[in-house]
Amino acid sequence: MRLIDTGNLTKVDDFQTLGLEAAAITGPFSVQAEYLATTVNREDNAGDLDFDAWYIYGSWFITGESRVYKSKDAVFDRVNPLDKDLGAWEVALRFSNADLTDGNVIGGEQDNLTLGVNWYATNNIRFSANYLHLLDLDRPGSVYDDQELDTLLFRAQIDF
Repeated sequence: MRLIDTGNLTKVDDFQTLGLEAAAITGPFSVQAEYLATTVNREDNAGDLDFDAWYIYGSWFITGESRVYKSKDAVFDRVNPLDKDLGAWEVALRFSNADLTDGNVIGGEQDNLTLGVNWYATNNIRFSANYLHLLDLDRPGSVYDDQELDTLLFRAQIDF
């Protein structure tokens, strides 16, 4: 189910997307943010469109580990638990916004708040639980407009 969606855009000539991302790590604490902006250029005076989305995310390893950043590859690496019996435990909080409304396109706008817990059982096995709360949904005409929805997500991951 998509709560916000532009549908199929017509008369599209081309589009450009700009993305900016930053992260900081200090011991067991980290913060990360990203911003994406897309401009859709349309033909026949249909009117260009601008959409954007962003998030800010913070986490804390209550067991003392730290996120590892591999600058050579520009990615975060595996977490290595300090205690091989207990594993590594991380709590995280994220706020995100996406706005897909511009011109004659009413794709909607939504704000989400996510609370997460990650258990890194080993350096290549992770279990995650996320509680996502939809803070605000603005999509006129949708049955979900102005609803506050909650989602609980679980994931198990093996990294080779």
